[in-house]
Amino acid sequence: DYLVAHRVFSFHLNRAFSQRERQVVEQLLAKYPAQTPVIGYFGPEPGGAPNLTNEWDIVEIISQMGKYYIFTVNGNLSFHSGYPSIRGPRREGEAPAEPVPSATAARQEPRPPSTRREPPALDPSTVYVAFYLSDGDSPTTYYNTACRWNDAARGRVPLGWSFPVAALDVCPLVAERYYAEATPLDEFVMACSGIGYCYPEVYGSRIEGGDSLLGGFFAETGRGVARSAMSLVHVHHQGGTTDDTLRRFAAEIPGLRGVFADYGRTRTDYAQSHFLAGNVPVFHCLTTGGNRDSTDEKAADEMLAQILEVTPKERPAFVVAFGIYWFMGPDEIESVVKRLPKHYVPVLPGELVELCRQRRRSEPPQ
Repeated sequence: DYLVAHRVFSFHLNRAFSQRERQVVEQLLAKYPAQTPVIGYFGPEPGGAPNLTNEWDIVEIISQMGKYYIFTVNGNLSFHSGYPSIRGPRREGEAPAEPVPSATAARQEPRPPSTRREPPALDPSTVYVAFYLSDGDSPTTYYNTACRWNDAARGRVPLGWSFPVAALDVCPLVAERYYAEATPLDEFVMACSGIGYCYPEVYGSRIEGGDSLLGGFFAETGRGVARSAMSLVHVHHQGGTTDDTLRRFAAEIPGLRGVFADYGRTRTDYAQSHFLAGNVPVFHCLTTGGNRDSTDEKAADEMLAQILEVTPKERPAFVVAFGIYWFMGPDEIESVVKRLPKHYVPVLPGELVELCRQRRRSEPPQ
């Protein structure tokens, strides 16, 4: 209904598309400026939607053409998007941002949680673990509460939730609900590479401007950081993201405090899993997140084993434990936390970023 109401040009690409069909899609996308969002639906997995192209192909095509993807299949967006856009609640001590352009500014800033968690102090004998749940890049995730938000354990363990900036515009009432219900142990992370879903390694690679167009995406994402109050971004490129690209995220996105990288585990060596880019910590996820063959219990067991496996002898240590919400949620994360040794401390993603930054500042200069 949203596409019809706004007269958005629409096209369909079959899963088994030909090279000629791909060229036609590229020609269509090339007619639109870089940074134009593409909204729609893809087949989530082989066999799941056999008449639609799969996720990896269509996101790659759109990224190569200098665009980003907004994945949504829920109805009534023509109704929901008619409400004024909102912005995220400001963090404590943060100055008010510029107003959102809109016909009315009645509901621009949801209230933050009524109580705030006291961040942990840096302890040199501790292994800090930040748990993070993926697949929140789609407004559909939160519209349909498919993200395990209603698990009984939510609010009992520190947990990061991937969240779409697009929800502030296409379904602001829904976004407002989640901001309002978030506890001091819930933290939202900007999902899937920034302002929209893209593969940054190939962004703009098939149109004029090439690699420089990624800078425009960073500028859009910076505006998303200011609007959403999400100052951490999860960067996803199928197969992994290079450290050079992650350094660009850290350096070129205004207001960013930290970067989480990869959909699942692409690094197994702790020493190569994190670094400081300027003053912005960058972390590669060190757990796989579960898979289609995993029960919830098995996914929790696997995550626990992987955390223990990658933990180095050095202290303090900083680990990002990644979970896919299709296979696990707060209940399983709580199960992992309860079985970790006592010197492992669960923290929010933003707390991990700050603790790592503190540790690096305390180290003697090289």
